[in-house]
Amino acid sequence: MNTSHDTTSIRRCASKSELVGHLRDSPVPSLLLGQGSEAPREFFRIEVREAGLAPANIGVLSYGIGVKPAWLVRTEKLLVGFNESVAAIDLKRLELLSETRLLSLFWEFVECAHSRHVCALCETAVVAVTDFGRILWRMDTDLVTDFAAIGSVLEMKFADAPPLRLDMISGAKLPP
Repeated sequence: MNTSHDTTSIRRCASKSELVGHLRDSPVPSLLLGQGSEAPREFFRIEVREAGLAPANIGVLSYGIGVKPAWLVRTEKLLVGFNESVAAIDLKRLELLSETRLLSLFWEFVECAHSRHVCALCETAVVAVTDFGRILWRMDTDLVTDFAAIGSVLEMKFADAPPLRLDMISGAKLPP
């Protein structure tokens, strides 16, 4: 889920050298994520254009297994989910605050109503992270096949397990 209200967007690059060239030649500050990725196969550039903040380019080296990176702008911070990580970036200084390992492939962000954190939905887990990338709680699951967020409740379906309802604020399991 990309909830930017300005013109932040993502673009695919054909190769790592094309991505690095865009970042190197960019007239705006740039940052490259995923440099520890072994043999990345997809390359993305997130162009950050948010009201009140200087423009920036964020490059992402991706495993390339079908799920492209996602971003979420929250209080002058940019959260980028990719591979098995969530990166927290301070947009005022364009500084990487943290790169949190999720231990499961990132799928997308799910915003939690009435909460200061966001949930990162992964292939086999849900992880609540702050704007600084700190993990608040984690729920390991079976392979997620479908989900719905209703208020602060996350309802998930799995490949080989019964459905689960989860309170996204506390991480507690809820009755069916």
